[in-house]
Amino acid sequence: MWPQLYWNIGFAPADYAKLLPWWAAVARGSKTKLYLGEALYKAGDPAQPAAWQDPAELSRHLTLADRYPEVGGHVFFAARDVAVDPVGAMARVVADHYGQPAKPPR
Repeated sequence: MWPQLYWNIGFAPADYAKLLPWWAAVARGSKTKLYLGEALYKAGDPAQPAAWQDPAELSRHLTLADRYPEVGGHVFFAARDVAVDPVGAMARVVADHYGQPAKPPR
């Protein structure tokens, strides 16, 4: 299962911090593999809410997701934004969460 949680923490209509535990509960006790879709493309986009102007927003998503053993990993959209990393959000994610080589999917 790959839910696209493309909203920031605190976004009232669809708060990442509220949707994540819901998805974890859906996957809990099943054989479903849960990988979260992350909106890297929103990082630094001036058309997005203030939270996306902070390069640490995505890192906070991964920190929050670490509390849920059901989460098997993250998928960052779009691939071009992983390479370009316009505001350093992906560099922050790597520094904060990927100090070791990634584990293969379970």
